Amino acid sequence: MKVASTIPEMFQSTVEKFPDKTALATRESGSWVPVTYRELAGKSALFSKSLYLLGIRFGDRVALMLGNSPEWVIADLGTLSLGAADVPLYATLADDQAKHILKDSGAKAVVVAGDEQLGKLRKIADGLPDLQLVITVEEGAPAVGSKRTVSLASAMKMGSEMTAEDEKEMAEKAKTPGENDLASIIYTSGTTGLSKGVMLSHGNFTSNVSGIYDSLQILPTDKHLSFLPLSHAFERTAGYYCLIGAGAAIYYAESIEKIGDNIKEVKPSIVISVPRLFEKMLGKIKDKVAAAPAIRQKLFHWAMDVGAKVTDPENPDRNSISLLIQYAIANKLVFSKLQQAFGGNIRFFVSGGAALSMDVALFFRTIGIKVAEGYGLTETTPVISFNPLENVRPGTVGKVLSNVEIKFLDDGELLVKGPSVAKGYFNNYEATRDAFDSDGWFHTGDIAELDSQGYLKLTDR
Repeated sequence: MKVASTIPEMFQSTVEKFPDKTALATRESGSWVPVTYRELAGKSALFSKSLYLLGIRFGDRVALMLGNSPEWVIADLGTLSLGAADVPLYATLADDQAKHILKDSGAKAVVVAGDEQLGKLRKIADGLPDLQLVITVEEGAPAVGSKRTVSLASAMKMGSEMTAEDEKEMAEKAKTPGENDLASIIYTSGTTGLSKGVMLSHGNFTSNVSGIYDSLQILPTDKHLSFLPLSHAFERTAGYYCLIGAGAAIYYAESIEKIGDNIKEVKPSIVISVPRLFEKMLGKIKDKVAAAPAIRQKLFHWAMDVGAKVTDPENPDRNSISLLIQYAIANKLVFSKLQQAFGGNIRFFVSGGAALSMDVALFFRTIGIKVAEGYGLTETTPVISFNPLENVRPGTVGKVLSNVEIKFLDDGELLVKGPSVAKGYFNNYEATRDAFDSDGWFHTGDIAELDSQGYLKLTDR
């Protein structure tokens, strides 16, 4: 399914279709506060205007030093609409790592939230000659060194008061980004040395969204509970752009510790995470079963045995009347209650970022929750392959996206080519030359193979 060629175009298409639908929501003072697509469009447009008035132009870089929030999305959409590119930073970065990224990217502005990130920025700001502007989400934050420092609210007010003359100048001078223009530089550490900035264009992102849509149906009625950092390409594409492209809603979890409570409140239909979360979910269930009376333990293990037989596509007796009757009982007494622990509305989980253990995949399949495992790298924006929901094969990372090509070298290394493959590494010719060949193939460094049914399996690094 082809989507628009740039992120702003894709977003605007959704705004026109679903202006009054919830786009984002956060929990404030005990309740979930929504932001509609119309409101999000208005706020991101004001942010674009404020950036222009504050001196940001097409091709400039704007760093994002804040956690998952509506402000992250407003800053992202506003920056991209202006034709600038953003540079997201992980909150956990050490001072020297953050300094390297801000300096290497030549970030002209940074949007920052929280005392910890502000403190980090203050320590390194004087060593960042390109940095001119700091926008703080919090009101009243002291100036960051000699850099011009304004609050987000003040910046937005500036945008709302833009004069007709300035609007005319912006309309004449601001350039609309195209699919080949830079949208983001995402720094990835690799295994050694300084982190490398992966240059991702608008077309890289939108083509990956298109490829994912061909493998995974996301509906306007879907809700996603987001907690993986938006600074990671996995959450950026799969948990943000894919959702807003479909007109779905994104709810931001309060914290990792409160995911269990938030999932029961939001009742999401989609949860995108790394294997560790699913392992922790399974661990908690096992602990509860172990502490239950013997008769309940026996019921649980009986239900799991029945469920495993029915959900195994290779079991020739999986559709026998006797087994299906037992499964209906197991579902009513056990599986439905387990599903309620995840809000009772899950259509599917998505797992990525690392290998999902077979035990975890089979457990969720048995209780009636599909876990679609995928695979990719930042350099591929990031998804290369995805397990189709109609036929998830645990132990594999699914089928290659429709708009991605792969091939294998003699030693089994996987090479990838397609519109979602990055331009290369920012300011790093040697690393680009080593990883991206002259024919456009990206060398993943992963050893892989295709099984007899066309599913990709990773075997080594």
